[in-house]
Amino acid sequence: MFGELAVLEDFDLSLRQGEFVSLIGPSGCGKTTLLKIFAGLIKDFSGELECQPHEESELFASVVFQDFAFFPWLNIFDNIKICLNSPIMDSKKNRLVSSYLERVRLLDFKDYFPGDLSEGMIQRANVARALASCSKVILMDEPFVHLDFLSRIQLQQLTLEILAGELRTVFFITHNIHEAVTLSDRVVLMSARPGKNVKEFLIDIPRPRDVNKIRENRRYLDLVGEITELLTVEVERTQRQFQQWIKNKHSVL
Repeated sequence: MFGELAVLEDFDLSLRQGEFVSLIGPSGCGKTTLLKIFAGLIKDFSGELECQPHEESELFASVVFQDFAFFPWLNIFDNIKICLNSPIMDSKKNRLVSSYLERVRLLDFKDYFPGDLSEGMIQRANVARALASCSKVILMDEPFVHLDFLSRIQLQQLTLEILAGELRTVFFITHNIHEAVTLSDRVVLMSARPGKNVKEFLIDIPRPRDVNKIRENRRYLDLVGEITELLTVEVERTQRQFQQWIKNKHSVL
């Protein structure tokens, strides 16, 4: 329960180390609520959250939200560095930040301020910040939703390339079925609220993947079609729920 509203119900999900799992479902089904529970931002809930092995001394998860949470008075380099809470030497932090800025192709812009960069560049810096934290789990809540089509495609490809060499577990929320299938090892489909597991899809498409070429893959097309069909059913259920809520509200008035 979340307040007086049942957001999730009988929802069960396990994430394996090094796995990229996308969560997809109709608006309002509880996707972001679940991510906030994973991140420790919501603590008042019924159920269990377990991490194995559990190591209190290490940052469990870093989060990449939709919005760009940067200090406008700090340059990109310092915005990332200030978030590194690990007790490592300052020189090592500098190397770590530089390394990930280079991997997201922003090292030449390390002295720029957030207001000087495009949204695509800012979100690349956001990804670099999450990776530089060295957390074992990265939680991403529709991180590319505000980007134009070309920037989104480029950042999808960059994510594939960077994570190919990283043993990180990624929990990724998106409304974009093509994006989910392209990036993931598994896609989990949620029902209309209260959110439940509808079906899990194993994305058995070989890696490495190319964002453009994968669209020609027969298995890719089949998965996109199947997920689209089931998601449409849940979206229609959400619409019926809303219509019923409107009807009930008017009857009370």
